[in-house]
Amino acid sequence: MHGGRHYCLQCTYVTKESTNMKIHLRKHTGERPAQCHLCPAAFTQYSNLKRHIRTHTGERPFSCVHCRASFTSKTSLNYHLSHRHARKKP
Repeated sequence: MHGGRHYCLQCTYVTKESTNMKIHLRKHTGERPAQCHLCPAAFTQYSNLKRHIRTHTGERPFSCVHCRASFTSKTSLNYHLSHRHARKKP
C-alpha cells in the first residue's frame, strides 16, 4: 500500500479499497470461495454466486417497464434497456 492505494504485485491493478484488492488477487490465485451447492460452479465473489443461484431457482427480479422481459441482474436489465428500448422513457 502506498498513499492510500493498494497495488497488485502481479499486474497493473490499483485500488483504494483493501477489499477490492482481496477480490482482485483471486484472479491470480484461482481462489473461488463462493461455491454453488447445486452445481460445480464457483465464483470469486458471493454477489456473483447469488446471481448464479437465480439460474437454478428461476428468480428474475429485474423487470423491464417496456416489455415482459425480466432478468437475474440489474446489469442485464440495463443492457436490455439500452439496446432494445434506447429511445423510450419509463
